[in-house]
Amino acid sequence: MGQVGLASVSLFIVLVASNFVSSALESKAVIVAAIASTTFVLFIMPHSDTAHPRHVAGGHLVALAIGVLFVLFADSFLNIQILEASRFAFPAFAAAGVGLSMLIMAATDTEHPPAAGTALGTLSNPVSLELTLFILVSVVLLLSIQMKLRKYLFNLY
Repeated sequence: MGQVGLASVSLFIVLVASNFVSSALESKAVIVAAIASTTFVLFIMPHSDTAHPRHVAGGHLVALAIGVLFVLFADSFLNIQILEASRFAFPAFAAAGVGLSMLIMAATDTEHPPAAGTALGTLSNPVSLELTLFILVSVVLLLSIQMKLRKYLFNLY
């Protein structure tokens, strides 16, 4: 029960701190959900492989990079109206980006399942410094809190 409360307080701290970096977090719901999922992993499964800093930071960085590259590619080479108008273009585009980020996470030993949400959220939003900072600040804050308290935490599964 205490770790769940700690997870909630940590997520609250991250979201409040990130509000200084990124306004209108509600419009980035997929990214916020990915960060909330990371909070779950860090505080409910703190000693699992996916909770190690390499996996958390690496997974979100890979997902962010792939998402940004796909959006920049779409802006430069694809007709954005086609992506927005077609029933299948955006889902195919998003699935390819998320799939590639999963492949690169697996290849680099940085698997972190919630980071797939980061890839999807990045693909769903315009590239911005605000979005990038939200992800980076959130991951750094969550990892800092969890690493400081890790010796007091145990796996709840």
